[in-house]
Amino acid sequence: MVREPNETRTISGRIASLRREGGEIDPLPLARWNLPLQKAVKLLKRHRDVMFKDNPEGKPISIIITTVAAAAYQGEIELDDALNRILADVAGLVRSTRPRVANPVNPEEDFADKWTDPKYRHLNLEQNFWGWLEQASHDFRTIWSARDVDLIAEQADERFAAQINRERLRDSVGLATATISAPKVRRMTETPARPWKLTS
Repeated sequence: MVREPNETRTISGRIASLRREGGEIDPLPLARWNLPLQKAVKLLKRHRDVMFKDNPEGKPISIIITTVAAAAYQGEIELDDALNRILADVAGLVRSTRPRVANPVNPEEDFADKWTDPKYRHLNLEQNFWGWLEQASHDFRTIWSARDVDLIAEQADERFAAQINRERLRDSVGLATATISAPKVRRMTETPARPWKLTS
């Protein structure tokens, strides 16, 4: 077995090798590094990790989340639009027959093969996936529809183990903290006008 020189095993080594051979590489636009899809997948995985913190073996695997999210993504520019699309379309992308979640590079490979493998039946992997998807959809809807800074911060902490600075959130999105106030009591400072005359 012949090994490649060390420099061609890494991406930077391959780039250097290509340049020496006269090849050109177009720079990747900076905006392409953090597409809404990448951010959405990170949020979905974080939600999954927090939800399954006490059951890490039973959590939906990253490759399934990434694959179905990429298949659902339609190039949305805004993160919330991307998440909405992904969460709405994922259920329709999991097939009822094998391969349930096909590897896009090798469609014969099923990323969800453990769902039906008797060795993993005790982990309830398929049920956990569907339960997680339902919970993620609910939790994102709750956050998106919230108009209360305290509720958003509470959900971020519970569902993503993320601490949010409530003052910065309030200032950046113009939301208020829920407050319960007593009705104002009006005090009269002047003697009211009397439209009647007292006669003796």
